[in-house]
Amino acid sequence: MRIFVGRAVAVIVALLARTWRVRFSGALPPGAAVVRVWHEDLLALAGVAGARRLPLAVLVSRSVDGQWAASAARALGFAVVRGSSSRGALPALRALRRRLLGGARVVLAADGPRGPRRVEAPGAATLARLGGASLVAVEVSARPAVRLPTWDRHLVPLPFARVSVTLS
Repeated sequence: MRIFVGRAVAVIVALLARTWRVRFSGALPPGAAVVRVWHEDLLALAGVAGARRLPLAVLVSRSVDGQWAASAARALGFAVVRGSSSRGALPALRALRRRLLGGARVVLAADGPRGPRRVEAPGAATLARLGGASLVAVEVSARPAVRLPTWDRHLVPLPFARVSVTLS
């Protein structure tokens, strides 16, 4: 059932993203990179990156919710590594490091799966250092959009939204 939910979410996100008008500021550096994003921006970034088929690996929690999130990420074309700070941290860190050493780009939620909102944990910087990769901060804004009543106030761009992706 969770796999079905994940695929349904992926279809909805992909359809929405096709209507968005996206503007990028900045660029990803060549080679391996750790892309640090706020948890609240993950859905919008997944839509933008998935629509452009950017080759990214994403870290997805081993939680129950992580099952549908992993399914959605795979359906959008991302490589998925399962793990989080509370479950499977060390194997996930090793897997992500191997990907970075191979030249991949990895996406991490800087404020983790539970927050606090917009308070950066050391994981992204540590992983970039261990993998010899660049650290790139990404922020997403959108209008019109809604904010979900979740701990992170998750951003959901509406159809035909103007989505701004800033890389620094």
